[in-house]
Order: sequence, then structure tokens, then C-alpha cells
Amino acid sequence: MHWLAEAYMWRGAAGDVAAIAARVRGAAEALAREGVSVRHLQTAFLPDDEVCLHLFEGPSAADVAETLRRAALAADRIVEARADAAEDGRHRRRRASGAQDHHDSGGDRA
Repeated sequence: MHWLAEAYMWRGAAGDVAAIAARVRGAAEALAREGVSVRHLQTAFLPDDEVCLHLFEGPSAADVAETLRRAALAADRIVEARADAAEDGRHRRRRASGAQDHHDSGGDRA
């Protein structure tokens, strides 16, 4: 299942997005090593709305909340998300080949 976590983020913190995404990714990887199958897919910051969105793949909202807690973050809400099947397949193919995409590098995507 896919999950979208929404958290308040001050507009002035835009420079911290890459660092925040790295913390979330690290927390998800640590949980995965412990046997919890949660994966951080992408982080997006909406400065005009002062919202940071984190997209995950995992078994439950509770696992996503634990990932964010370990990254020293809190979500205002976590909801189930329906991901585009073509996009999801591309993530799996790239990861299987060992390739890195913009989602993993913290880069922007148009």
C-alpha cells in the first residue's frame, strides 16, 4: 500500500527539504533492516501552503508514523494514497537495476 504523510513545514525551511528527505529515508531503511517493510519514495515541499508531503510504500499508517518519529518528524495526517501503476513499476525496475532516480537523490522533477 502507498501512504501520504502531510506535515507542516515553515516556508523558510525550504533549504532543509533534502536533509529532511534523507532523514526520512534513513529511518525507513533502518526499519526495513528490522523487518518492517516500509519504503520512502518521495518528499515534496509546497512552500505556498507550508506543507511537506512524504510518499511511502508500506503495510500500515502506523509503520509510516514510526518512520517519521524516528526521523524526528511528526505528520499532521497520514492517508492511504493510490499511486499510478506505471510510476510504481518504474520505481521497482530502476531499483532492481541499481539505478538512482530523482526521487532518491533529492532532486526536483518537473
